[in-house]
Amino acid sequence: DIDREEHHELTPTATATGDDLVGTEVFDVSARADAADTRNPLVRLFSIPFTRIMVVYNLTQAAVVVILCLVKLILEIVCPERARAFPCTIYRLKAETGMLDLPEPTIYAVCDACHNTVLLEDACEVHEGRKQTRMCGNMRPRKRPCGNPLMTQHTLSRGLLHLIPNKTYRVLSPSKWLSFYLKQEDFNNLLECKLEHRQQSDSGRLDEVWDGAIWKQFLKDDNGMELLDNKYNFGLMLYVDWFHPFKHNQYKVGAVFMSILDLPRSERMKQCWTMLVSLISGPHEPEIHINSYLRPIVDDLLCLYQGISMQNSKGEDQVVRAVLLAVAADLPASRKVSQFLGHKADLGCSICTFRAKREDARSVGSRMSYYTPAHSPSPLRLAAQVRQQAQDLEFEEAYQHTEKRAREVAQKNGVRSSELLRLPYFDPVRMFPIDPMHTILTGLVQNEASLHFDLPDVSGMSQAEMRVFQDRVRRMEVPHDVGRLPVDIADPRLSLSGLRAAQWLHYAKAYARVCLHQLLNPGVYACFRTLVEACEILLAYSLCEADISKLEELLNEHHEAFKHVYGEFSVKVKHHMALHIAQSIRDYRPICNFWCFPYERFNG
Repeated sequence: DIDREEHHELTPTATATGDDLVGTEVFDVSARADAADTRNPLVRLFSIPFTRIMVVYNLTQAAVVVILCLVKLILEIVCPERARAFPCTIYRLKAETGMLDLPEPTIYAVCDACHNTVLLEDACEVHEGRKQTRMCGNMRPRKRPCGNPLMTQHTLSRGLLHLIPNKTYRVLSPSKWLSFYLKQEDFNNLLECKLEHRQQSDSGRLDEVWDGAIWKQFLKDDNGMELLDNKYNFGLMLYVDWFHPFKHNQYKVGAVFMSILDLPRSERMKQCWTMLVSLISGPHEPEIHINSYLRPIVDDLLCLYQGISMQNSKGEDQVVRAVLLAVAADLPASRKVSQFLGHKADLGCSICTFRAKREDARSVGSRMSYYTPAHSPSPLRLAAQVRQQAQDLEFEEAYQHTEKRAREVAQKNGVRSSELLRLPYFDPVRMFPIDPMHTILTGLVQNEASLHFDLPDVSGMSQAEMRVFQDRVRRMEVPHDVGRLPVDIADPRLSLSGLRAAQWLHYAKAYARVCLHQLLNPGVYACFRTLVEACEILLAYSLCEADISKLEELLNEHHEAFKHVYGEFSVKVKHHMALHIAQSIRDYRPICNFWCFPYERFNG
């Protein structure tokens, strides 16, 4: 059954249709078939370049199947004996190109109630000669086990009883991905250029991630041994986000990706070198944390830090080590991983100890102000301090057994316990860089543009001036690499919600200052112009220290101007988080090294 075999594969370019995320027999991954042993050289000669075209031009699965069927139809007319071996399904195509040579993922059963993960073979037990499900043994506060069944008993067509997990979680660990990559000659060729690319970047400009402060901390480990200076040791970046795989449906799926930061920038974010580590099945995302889903990944990262023996494309044994250097995510997903409190908490910042001001101190739901005076910045958080605060919370949960006391400790410190703190080298403050895509483009730029059109009393734009703005957008000539904006961008019925992050990037860089000129009140226009000038520096692919200092100055200037124009309680958490972007750039250099654009494209 080819459809079923294709249904169970896990590929690096998968965008998750959601079918293999539901708790059916997803643990039956038996049909990798014997296709690798029966590959036809001529068919393989066609399949490899066609697969590359499929990836480069992002062809849909339906289009690929139509093309394959047409080619096979032509072969049946021209050369019938060759047509039999020609693939007519995506699964057969991938079998011919070796894409099914990926190692098998590890499969876990997931508790519906508490999201605890248990190895699939440990989710059932034999009692009196019959298999039966085990109950979730995850200990909650007050030492009460969850007790939710991990599997459900189903009756098959022949009357046989079969246990199926309520929900599954499949993990293809980073070590398996690295082992798979090292056997490929193209990947080894990129590693040969690894040191060469770093030497080329040794200039006054700060172009690459290895120019950043975080990378330089890991050139050698604590014992003085080579770490990132070694050809076969890698720095990794983790990305987590949720998306809707179905149209007109609220079912949400979580995707966990990893990238290898050692690769050149031109290769680093390509689909072929991006690891799809796991998919977190829905229908809803976990509310507070994803520690149970991160646990097997962290276990593997601990082994990689110690070193794992792998073979390269020449069959030589190499000891491979890897460290997790960064976690890229939007604000809600980042808080689920880092376990800092959310943006509605008083201590809503993961970088400093700033405490938000509430309009009504007695009301939890009142408006909050994140206005941060430049003359009195809050103290920065320290990694050792955050680790100690997480340990204090674990002590309260383990020995005091009261949920109320644990919540009080978390509210006091602004942090809970994250699974990533098990990594001895991980800095929970600096290794969560502020994502400029969600913070600046779909945050500050979108928010301020909405205020221009939604608050005419403040912005000073009349209906006639909005029509002038739309006419300027329509008539403006832009370079070929700058996308067009909707002609009805100022229509209040749209609320600007349909624009993507790339369109906000183009709006800030190319359209805003020209199209809004003399249409806004002088103070409003000056405030937004400061933000646009900051975006010009922020979006550069090459920076020097003077550029970063100028960016920091412009963001602080915009922060003060926004508070003056729109009021103190209009300053949101993203306005505060934007003030820390300069430090993230010092740690990782240009924002293209850690922004979420490439991963968002994978999610569709």
